[in-house]
Amino acid sequence: MSSKLVYKDIAVGSDRDAEVATSDAKEFSDVSLLPYGEVIPPIITCEHNMVVLDGSYRIHRNQNIPFISMAMSGDDCNFSIPPQIRIAFDEQYTSLGITLEFSPETGDFCTSVSIWWYRAGALLDTQTFAPTATTYFCANTVETYDEVLIAFNSTNLPRRFARVGTILFGIIREFLADEMKALEILQQISLISAEMPTSTLNWTLRSKNDIEFIFQKKQPMSVFNNGDLVGVYYITASTRLSPRLYEVECEDAIGVLAKSNFPEAVYMDKNAGELITEIVNGNFVLKIDEGIAAATVTGYIPNLSRRDALLHVCFALGAIAITAGNTGIYIKPLPDEPKSIPDRRLYAGSPAVRTDDIVTEVRVTAHTYTPGSSGSDVIVVNGVSYVHTTAVTIITNPNVIATDMPNVIEYNDATLVNPSNVAEVAQRVFDYHIRPEYSARIVLGSETPGDLVSASTPFGTTIAGNIEEMMLSVSNTTAAEISVRVEG
Repeated sequence: MSSKLVYKDIAVGSDRDAEVATSDAKEFSDVSLLPYGEVIPPIITCEHNMVVLDGSYRIHRNQNIPFISMAMSGDDCNFSIPPQIRIAFDEQYTSLGITLEFSPETGDFCTSVSIWWYRAGALLDTQTFAPTATTYFCANTVETYDEVLIAFNSTNLPRRFARVGTILFGIIREFLADEMKALEILQQISLISAEMPTSTLNWTLRSKNDIEFIFQKKQPMSVFNNGDLVGVYYITASTRLSPRLYEVECEDAIGVLAKSNFPEAVYMDKNAGELITEIVNGNFVLKIDEGIAAATVTGYIPNLSRRDALLHVCFALGAIAITAGNTGIYIKPLPDEPKSIPDRRLYAGSPAVRTDDIVTEVRVTAHTYTPGSSGSDVIVVNGVSYVHTTAVTIITNPNVIATDMPNVIEYNDATLVNPSNVAEVAQRVFDYHIRPEYSARIVLGSETPGDLVSASTPFGTTIAGNIEEMMLSVSNTTAAEISVRVEG
């Protein structure tokens, strides 16, 4: 069982904030790609001993090329006038250095690079580095800079252009299980999106190297299990306990969305894909199921956090927001293709089935917003008045008997639930609340929250249901405590 954590020790937001400029690049270069990274493909150029005649080199035909210099190095590998790239930021950033990826596909790199760091036009620091590979970390901690100038002085081979595919303001580090102590991951969703809980990663780093870590808030950490992505989490806090010992707390993209607001609005047949995209606002990689993206929503979203705005949309459409196993956020319906959890991955004695108090009734309120100002409940949104009216849909449990205590579940504040979808929503909510809960401890496979799984019970039967919560702990084996809502 192999676990790995990939930590992007980068200046958070520097990629989106970077304004890249140069007058030394070939005309087909797109230097705006540099902060995000792009592998430069082998293309045919007039360079000394460059092209291998095995068909791997191609004519340039609109391939993405972040930077190839106009100037060529001399026979001594030096540039007579080093090509330069200037990067300016609106905000100030701190990083442990700058990672340069040159051209792994061709083996080209620059053997001498000079970097200047500035703040408000004043020089903070300068240093010249001697890269020895196609990817090289220029280690130099500089605080609160807002501009960087990079000059490429020489190449590793004579008569070559300078090639740069990535400029990363920080470094990517990898930690294996022998450095990850007490790593726990809580992955959780609501199967009906009645809430949108944050998934978390908490772990302790016992570093084998005498390297200082900054652990800035919102820096991403990706966890892998046997090569499969478990999830991406963003730093919320860290504590340094000793020179090589750190405790780190992280949350997923859903938690990050809770920290910024989405403006209120009234919608009439608003395309769901467009609305979800507006809510996420480019903060994360976003994938939306085609059916969800094509749906429409009608109703009102109050002034809420982006997470709660997304919650309103998902609840109305019967969608879930998944971060587990994804680089960003995946909006989709509940999966309906079952995955089997074999008995060999079940810990002995762990499965259990629990039934809560019977739900006697479910009540879901539908909301209508009509332009106008005459009524007992009027709201004003962006200068427009709307009359707000409501109607309640009730589903009564037919299996209730006289001795059952009343247990009524109500959803009153889902303001994207309207007369056209309230019946569907109410049935979905009712079906969820009558499902018993199955719990077990398993050896982790490819399961993620939301998955429809089947597994054995202590009674010699098999259940099928959707995973609602997983608590993962990593040691020699990655184990997961799972909670499953069982289908009827």
